[in-house]
Amino acid sequence: MAELAEAFSPVRGRPKWLQEFGASPVERPAESIPQRFLRPQHPLLGRHVGLHMVGIHDIDRRFTGFVEYQFDLGLLTVDNEIKATGARLQELIKELRNAPVRPATRSVALVLPDSPELGLHVADRFFALVDDGVRPALVTSERADDAAQLCPRHH
Repeated sequence: MAELAEAFSPVRGRPKWLQEFGASPVERPAESIPQRFLRPQHPLLGRHVGLHMVGIHDIDRRFTGFVEYQFDLGLLTVDNEIKATGARLQELIKELRNAPVRPATRSVALVLPDSPELGLHVADRFFALVDDGVRPALVTSERADDAAQLCPRHH
């Protein structure tokens, strides 16, 4: 999401807000979430990115009106117990304080159509590259040949 925001932003380098980063146990196995989304090699880390946690607790199921996946997104249970994702975030913060991640130089960019209908094929290709250890940039077809736009995205 942060790469999409950067690709379509009219102002290069403007700070971006990424909301509700992570995944619900409804969407993927709960045991995979801490390692998949909170790892030092994550593409967002090492850039000028800040994390702001608003809803750190799971939502008590006595409350209604929430979509199923929203109940279990917290870092803490409703009883204030640290969940695996919360413990992993705590470890990751310590790791990053002791050895900050430097952004890798990028050599791959995926060119997006200048259209709001991107399709999931872009996401599939992006995450396949990320899973292979590549940190691709996303650029729009309008900016794909603009060196002034591409150079700063190289890091």
